[in-house]
Amino acid sequence: GFNSVYHLTDLPSFVSGRHIVFFDPHCKFLPNVSAANPGKRIDFVANDILARHRDQFEPFAAFGCDMRSHFDGTLFRFPLRTAKQ
Repeated sequence: GFNSVYHLTDLPSFVSGRHIVFFDPHCKFLPNVSAANPGKRIDFVANDILARHRDQFEPFAAFGCDMRSHFDGTLFRFPLRTAKQ
């Protein structure tokens, strides 16, 4: 299932419609997450997240999501771990 993605990454995310969702089950990367609520869902149309965190969201632009308007599809991002991790 989906949990197998944690063999590759610690912070999977996806964009669909007007939202981006992050999963942080170890509660290491996102603010204000907990074991009971280990993720974030952000409406990127209503919030100008691209201006504040461009480096985190530019990978989605390569596939047609400008992070400013509704995206008609779903994109997953799995930042790979380094050998040390």
